[in-house]
Amino acid sequence: VYNYTKPYKKFLFIYILFVPILSAISIIVPIFTAKQLIYVNDSLYNQLFNATIIILTLELCRNVARYFAHQSIMIYFRESMRILKMRSLKAVLNIKNKSLDSISSGVIIDRVNKDCNRLADIIPNIIDNLLNILTNFGVIFTIFFINKILFFFLLAGSIIVFIFKNARISKWFEFDKKLRKQSEKVT
Repeated sequence: VYNYTKPYKKFLFIYILFVPILSAISIIVPIFTAKQLIYVNDSLYNQLFNATIIILTLELCRNVARYFAHQSIMIYFRESMRILKMRSLKAVLNIKNKSLDSISSGVIIDRVNKDCNRLADIIPNIIDNLLNILTNFGVIFTIFFINKILFFFLLAGSIIVFIFKNARISKWFEFDKKLRKQSEKVT
């Protein structure tokens, strides 16, 4: 996919630049939120106000960064999908007539649309998953410094969720294969 979308790599690069910013904000905000709770309990209202201003600023920065990251990745996704569809359709036009007669036009159109969407979505999904992993590690790391017992409970819970998600993804792939076969029969 990346080879076909080189003219639009600047949008992917912009998105990648915002990933560490978003991760850092996701790590810092829980720290200041915990400080807010401490300041409320200790009646330190000036520090509470300062922490609240910092959180507000960070949240504004997060929303601005998320907006630009989302815009750039959507441009990259749209253009990569357009390029992949054009290349796929050119390849279909080069197929000999005998081969095309054995495949219905609905199957060809369905395949071009679905496969191109999947291919165009690979890089944004990988980067988004990496962002989520970094954010979660940052939050878990922060909790380690705040409360070690809570950290181990959270770590155990994360491992359990990971196991269930892997099982769910495996089931989804099996279901998706069956669905594609049924979809080809219909078209």
